[in-house]
Amino acid sequence: MTPLEIILYIILPIIIIFFLVFIIMKSKKKSIIIDFDLFLTVKKENIKSVDLIRNKIVLLVKDLNVIDMEQLKLSGASGITVVGDKIKFFVKDNETTQKVYDNIKGL
Repeated sequence: MTPLEIILYIILPIIIIFFLVFIIMKSKKKSIIIDFDLFLTVKKENIKSVDLIRNKIVLLVKDLNVIDMEQLKLSGASGITVVGDKIKFFVKDNETTQKVYDNIKGL
């Protein structure tokens, strides 16, 4: 086999397959189902304040022990940080985070 045949019959198909797999993987978006009911487990009586700072929701709570962090994670929250009586987290993207914020604010 000449070098040109090697490129045409072996390397070129491998490159084409690689790009096809890459394009397919890129086009499949991960869909996260946000369960707003789980966010409602944060009882209104326990919330001192709720703010949206950049892309994170910041909850100031009276009693941190009332908050089920595992439920918060299961509901789609990520990047959860707890500092004192503040819980900071975001959800999927800015638009979804805004919807969750509005939902909690409306409690």
